[in-house]
Amino acid sequence: MLINNEIPDLIGGVSQQAPLLRFPNQADEQINCSNSPIAGMSKRPNSHLVTTLKTKGAGMMDMKTHFMLRDSTEQYVYGVSDGRLHVYDLKTGFEYPVKNIPSYYLDSGLAPEREAFKFLSLGDDTYILNTTVPVQMDYTKIGDDKAQVK
Repeated sequence: MLINNEIPDLIGGVSQQAPLLRFPNQADEQINCSNSPIAGMSKRPNSHLVTTLKTKGAGMMDMKTHFMLRDSTEQYVYGVSDGRLHVYDLKTGFEYPVKNIPSYYLDSGLAPEREAFKFLSLGDDTYILNTTVPVQMDYTKIGDDKAQVK
């Protein structure tokens, strides 16, 4: 049985529901399409390779990454691999040199980096947590008799 209906737009996206339960503007498959309420359905935009992130030994599959998108001009990707912190400019691919990171803290032991590290960005600061290193108190005094956690 063939049914002819008018379709108002094609921005409903893909649905896994049975054809009788779907909205008229939903499809069961879309290949290389992008849906927009303003432009309708259009061809998916292409991508542009900026650089290949280089790591030693473990490779990209084990690198833990984190994206820091400060604004439209400052965008970075952080990565921990083989006991090193890598910082790349997301637009140019330039790798910035990183200093003053204790090497023992970036060692994940036998655990893969993807599982050992967690990142948290707050404002302009990004914190790296190594879940394989136990937290210890450092009793060195700083400032007004405050101890810091390391």
